[in-house]
Amino acid sequence: MAVEVSFDPSKARTYRPSGEPKRARIVDAAPGERTTILAQWGEEEHFVGPWVAVLDDEGETVYGAAYTEFIQMHERIPETEDGWRKITKVDAYQHSGPPGRVTTVLRDGLVETTNTVRAGDWIVRQHGGEIQVIGDRVFRRLYEPDDPVQIDDVG
Repeated sequence: MAVEVSFDPSKARTYRPSGEPKRARIVDAAPGERTTILAQWGEEEHFVGPWVAVLDDEGETVYGAAYTEFIQMHERIPETEDGWRKITKVDAYQHSGPPGRVTTVLRDGLVETTNTVRAGDWIVRQHGGEIQVIGDRVFRRLYEPDDPVQIDDVG
């Protein structure tokens, strides 16, 4: 069984979103309604009330996001039906230890999901405190160093 890995702020640096657009649609679940989906990485995600489905190019749900957190961290791309762009920075570092489990807990205390982090993956703390795992290739596409001195570190 993998050990639980916590976010280590002493290893983290700040990264800004690259501006890459994403497709998403708001799922207008009733307040208090519980929803469970299976994310692309094979783990369940849990939501209460409205949530956001992040979509692939075919319009299928890749993963979900809590409504409040998503709206606070993204802006709608004008003149698109489902285009969004992330606008908030993250703190992150590349994991270098043995594989472990990272539990994502939303602000309201709901456990959204768990992920396995492997060496080379990024452990990311979102604007609202949510901790998640992002693979190296995806992280480098979505984020860039906030401080130009860091460019060599992620290039």
